[in-house]
Amino acid sequence: MFGDLIVLAVLGGVVFLAIRSLRKSKEKGGCCGNCQGCKGCH
Repeated sequence: MFGDLIVLAVLGGVVFLAIRSLRKSKEKGGCCGNCQGCKGCH
């Protein structure tokens, strides 16, 4: 049970960091993962 809590906490942290990174990238006008919206970011 304690191991499950640790895994959930780590997973939550990873998801939080990924969302924050995407949000910052979108604010800067960088690639947001949707190349149609970015007009050819690659």
